[in-house]
Amino acid sequence: MGTHFFKVPMNRKCVSEEQTKAFAEEFSYFLKKGDIVILSGSLGAGKTCFVKGIARAFGISEKEVTSPSFKLLNQYSSPELEIYHFDFYRLHYENGFPMFEWDDITETGIALIEWGDDWEGPLDYLVSIKRNGIERNIIIKRIIK
Repeated sequence: MGTHFFKVPMNRKCVSEEQTKAFAEEFSYFLKKGDIVILSGSLGAGKTCFVKGIARAFGISEKEVTSPSFKLLNQYSSPELEIYHFDFYRLHYENGFPMFEWDDITETGIALIEWGDDWEGPLDYLVSIKRNGIERNIIIKRIIK
């Protein structure tokens, strides 16, 4: 049947980090254990800032949230679920993605993947962030398979 997109009613222009985090908090109400979210955007677009807003919605201090660029994965715990924050920027796609226990991850929380544009695994949402000066245009699409 293939993959189809429909727009979650979420498309926003944000002109500050706080607006970006607030929009991410709104989006977090759609998230549930097992969801996999790709965050797409250029370097400095606001992907980690968006993750901070999601974490804040689940009661995690945004100070705990940092880019996992050099670690590949940061994990944040809340009473509701685990947040698995990946950064695939440094991966060489020709070698495939690293093997994680995706079943364990999706049973206990959500996966937020920065730089996962070449991800071919299961996917629930695509968050596209385009930055133009201080303005961020954020579009969220729900993936239906």
